[in-house]
Amino acid sequence: MDFKIDLSSWHELEATREAYTDCLDGVTLIGEDYYAQRRSLSEELLKNVDRSRGGIYIFQSFDSNLYVGKSSRLFERILQHLRGAGGATSLHVKEMRVVAGFHIDDPYERDIYETFTVKELRPRLNVLKKTRWL
Repeated sequence: MDFKIDLSSWHELEATREAYTDCLDGVTLIGEDYYAQRRSLSEELLKNVDRSRGGIYIFQSFDSNLYVGKSSRLFERILQHLRGAGGATSLHVKEMRVVAGFHIDDPYERDIYETFTVKELRPRLNVLKKTRWL
């Protein structure tokens, strides 16, 4: 693995925002401070993920593998998932505890490694690739 990231600090920041929103009866008044903290935290968490490289990544919960994905730009794709804009994973962000992965520049190799990893790990949220193997 090229990187393995504990997401507990990300969840702490998001819990603070949610608690603040709940206190205001669903009205969200988040200042620049929150967004600055989020940007800073994402930079710190993903410091070992090369912004310009692709690869595959694995989101894990406490007790299972949630999702395996591939991207030509790992840094941005992982952030999309964490921000809840990741498609299949958007409803499961709070379950994510670790993201791990490795850089693979060749798109064909990325696809092969992603397919192999899905087959081996059987992550809960990879419905399409899992059904191809049945």
